[in-house]
Amino acid sequence: MSPKASPVTTTTSKNFGNPYQHPPCMAMTMLTAIHTACSKSSPTDYKNFLKVIKSLQLNGIIKLFWKTWPLSDPSQFFTPEVLHHFHCMFWHHNVKWCIEVAGATELYFRFSILQTLVGYHVFNEGISKLKQVTGHDHRSVQHYIIGAVAGSVPCKFLTAVCVNFHYLAQAPSFTTQSIERVASALNEFHDHKEAVVQQGV
Repeated sequence: MSPKASPVTTTTSKNFGNPYQHPPCMAMTMLTAIHTACSKSSPTDYKNFLKVIKSLQLNGIIKLFWKTWPLSDPSQFFTPEVLHHFHCMFWHHNVKWCIEVAGATELYFRFSILQTLVGYHVFNEGISKLKQVTGHDHRSVQHYIIGAVAGSVPCKFLTAVCVNFHYLAQAPSFTTQSIERVASALNEFHDHKEAVVQQGV
C-alpha cells in the first residue's frame, strides 16, 4: 500500500488521527485494486501507471509474495514491529512535542537534575540534539520523559503523551483483559490529543 495508506486497514493518512476503527484491509480488496490499476494502465508505462496507483492508494508493487497463500490477509500478518512502531514513533512524535512545549533548555535542565541511579542512562548534552539514536536511547528517554516534563506542560497534554499504550502493546501475549487495557490506553490518547494540537505542535 501507499505510505499514505494503512497496510492493515482501509484508512488513509487523512484519517489516521480518527479514533474510529476502520475495516481491515482484506487480501481481495488489495488484489482487486492492483487488478484495476493494471487494467487502466500498463505497469511498464510508469508515468501513467504512477498516477493510477496514487489514486488507488497503492505503492506500485503488483506481484505480492503472499498472493498464493490460502486465507492470508495483510491485516492479520502485518503486525506492529516494536522498534519502529513504538520506540521510533515515540521519538519522532512524543519527544518532539515535549521539547517544543516544555522547551529544550528546560527539558535539558530537568534531565540533568534527575537522581542518578544504577542503570540510569545519562544525557549530558540533553536530548534535543541527539543524533543516530538507538532503541536503547529511546527506551531510556521513555523511562523519564513523563517525570521530566510534568509541571512544565498542561495536564491534558501530559496525559496525551503518556506512553501507556506503547508499553501495554508490547506484551508477549494478550488476554481479553489486557486487550481491553490496550484499547483503553489508546482511547485515552484520542480523548486528549486535542491538547497537543492546541499547543501548536
